[in-house]
Amino acid sequence: MIEPLNAAHLHHMTKYLAEILLLFVIVCELRNGNLRKRIVSIGHGFQVQFRHGLLMFCAMSIMVIGIFFFDERLKDFIQGGKFLFSHEALRFGSCLGWPAYVWTILVIGYIVGMIAKKETISQYTSGALFSSALTALAAILLKLVFLRARPPANLGPFSFFNLEGLLKGKGMFQSLPSGDVAIIAGACAYVFYLLKDSFWRWLILLLPLCTAYARISLNKHWPSDTLASIGFSLILGRLVFQNFKIQLTEKSEYQPKVNESLMNLSL
Repeated sequence: MIEPLNAAHLHHMTKYLAEILLLFVIVCELRNGNLRKRIVSIGHGFQVQFRHGLLMFCAMSIMVIGIFFFDERLKDFIQGGKFLFSHEALRFGSCLGWPAYVWTILVIGYIVGMIAKKETISQYTSGALFSSALTALAAILLKLVFLRARPPANLGPFSFFNLEGLLKGKGMFQSLPSGDVAIIAGACAYVFYLLKDSFWRWLILLLPLCTAYARISLNKHWPSDTLASIGFSLILGRLVFQNFKIQLTEKSEYQPKVNESLMNLSL
């Protein structure tokens, strides 16, 4: 008799599906050469945007360090508060932080762009996907650097560099930054810079805030963990966006030359 899938099994299956879909996009981008261009352009963009990124990093670091001293009180306030639509924000934010939802939606958009031969749609969605995956990877690396204790460990907000989290791989000591917030914030940061001079760009930033609220309410993270994720997501998202602008510029300069060559051949 086949046992029904429980929530944990379904959770893992959707995670594996999202990773397979992400791998599919990576293979497609490798075949058309866009992935290599993105990586090279990000390296160039990092040099160009270093000063701006450094200022953003310093400002965010000051904010995060300042919040360290209020983490306990802010966490208790969020967990004990009765806010408008708090239950809906909790469920919605929890879903947004899971890669199976965010990456699947973006990959579907990427495939739709390919089928409809709308290259701009594929570029938008692959850019948001690349930004999300990049921030998720950065979050994993930073977790292993800081090894901060999560709230359920009852060690307080100033417990860092717990080697038990590194040697035994315990998630209880991998709190900073929040990986769930980084996943949705990476995609939203890319869209934020994409929607220049638009009112909707500010509403986009509400999505990672919903996930941040969910992670704090569920006692999975300190408030500063979530703020740090949003901060470095804005920095990395800007780098990916600058890469997208460079690719569009190169394409717009290359296309007239191609058209001129075709006209010469026809003559």
